[in-house]
Amino acid sequence: MQHTLETFKGWIDKKLDLNRISNSVVRGILRRYAVVVFMSFLVTIVIILKIAIMMIFERPMLQIPKDIKIELAQAIRKGCLFEDAKYIFDNEERIDANLLSNRNVAVFKPNTDMIDVLDEMIYDYYQRNGKDSFYIEQLYAFKKEAKEKYPFDKLKPTEKSLFEKLRADADTSYKTIESDVIAIADELNNKNEEIETYLAEAEASYILSIIAFFISLAPFLPLLWRFFKKIFT
Repeated sequence: MQHTLETFKGWIDKKLDLNRISNSVVRGILRRYAVVVFMSFLVTIVIILKIAIMMIFERPMLQIPKDIKIELAQAIRKGCLFEDAKYIFDNEERIDANLLSNRNVAVFKPNTDMIDVLDEMIYDYYQRNGKDSFYIEQLYAFKKEAKEKYPFDKLKPTEKSLFEKLRADADTSYKTIESDVIAIADELNNKNEEIETYLAEAEASYILSIIAFFISLAPFLPLLWRFFKKIFT
């Protein structure tokens, strides 16, 4: 370690021609300054690489576009069955709301399930003073069926499979614990959403701190440029 440090000092002295300075104190100060500048440059490169990797491999936030309400409304008015509506919901193309090309597309929040979409369609119906009794009755019927058949769709895949296994194992006894199980699933989903919100805020704070770091480096950019130009020429 000591040998490596001495070799690095010698390299710095040679590149910056510090040996021509007779005053050892001044030479030591300049050497330490050069090391600080060099380390700042390395830290900057590491941060830039980390940001690049995060941007390249960032998990896309896939969400359901609100246009699905139009497709579902058309299918319901044509007399579709619940499973047909569920097929439309499951196969609707999810879009990455973070992409610039999708910024103007209205989307549902992450983890939205079919019940949420039907709730919004019911709200839209009453907001428009709708008078289509068949349509609104189907919305309520589909919402009831979705709650009975797919109450765990909001959960993450592993969590969903565990709750569905619990329901299957309980068999005929499930009805006696159904309300408690659904309450637990809802609470778990709320906790998941809180965690996602916290992580999003933490990521935003992290990005802001990186931006602040680069801004703080701005006054040193000319010095960095001259320093590395002298080293590598």
